[in-house]
Amino acid sequence: MRYFYMLICMLSLAACNNISDQQRQKVELLNHRAFNLRYTSLDSIETYASQALSLAKGFEQGKAESYNNLALAAYMRQDFVEAEKYYNLVKKSTSNQIELLLSDIGMLKVCSRASANKRFYDYEARVQNRLKQICAIQAA
Repeated sequence: MRYFYMLICMLSLAACNNISDQQRQKVELLNHRAFNLRYTSLDSIETYASQALSLAKGFEQGKAESYNNLALAAYMRQDFVEAEKYYNLVKKSTSNQIELLLSDIGMLKVCSRASANKRFYDYEARVQNRLKQICAIQAA
């Protein structure tokens, strides 16, 4: 377990070479604030996540977290097209398996609400595969 967290930290640090520590901390703080407001204030989620996204140039994990936060806000507004757009941007912006897992789980929820049964099962398989990959990394 400890090695898994060390690996995530190392990957995060490697991905943020193009951003200052202060700017990275600001992005992380804004994303953290957005995440903590996920069921209470959609406007605040969008505000904090958008600010984090604008600061996250060169910080792939920060961008991916911002996209996941924006997708969650869109999902909560029942704007499934917008949510899917942001979840797809996560896939384009990072190789971080945790962020990709969150994106796939979000798409599971979108497909469920939109009655897209075939796509739901496709995303369910992706989630299972990602969980296996994460467990394999953790076990190594």
